[in-house]
Amino acid sequence: MAAYVALASLMGTIEQLQLLLSKLDLLDTHVESLNLLYEKVDSLQELLDNSDGEQTENLHEKARDIANEAEDEVESQMKVVMEEQHDGLHQKEALESLFEILQRGIENVDSLKEELIKHSPNNNLQAGNSSIGDSSSPRLHAPTLENDMVGYNIEQANMLNRELEVIFVDGKKESGFVD
Repeated sequence: MAAYVALASLMGTIEQLQLLLSKLDLLDTHVESLNLLYEKVDSLQELLDNSDGEQTENLHEKARDIANEAEDEVESQMKVVMEEQHDGLHQKEALESLFEILQRGIENVDSLKEELIKHSPNNNLQAGNSSIGDSSSPRLHAPTLENDMVGYNIEQANMLNRELEVIFVDGKKESGFVD
């Protein structure tokens, strides 16, 4: 659960970063790296959702640590980028450092995904694998959570299966109330 929260938080940070960086003049490689990291974190989250068992518990902890570390580094470097916003030379250096952080994050997520697939009990875990050449754009929203109320589906099924009955209420016509 902690891994899921950490990965969702990292994805939220990446989305915020995408909004901030849209105002800056970035190289295409920076934008691609940001999108690729988002896609890879999303697919790692899918893999973790589909994996269970004690064998992968250690990998869940690694995922949490990787996500927390990447988020901290990205946020820190983004602060530097924004502080250097009016100094073109220093901002370019800060953006290059951010690019390196994104690349490290991509590599860490890839290696963890490989470990997770290797250690999965059924060895058949699959998630949306993304590559740099992938032309599809990443989801630009937070992880979709189901908004089902607990027991709603059961109650809905019970209502649909029940026969509807019409109940007549007899009362006075004038007042509409039953005496």
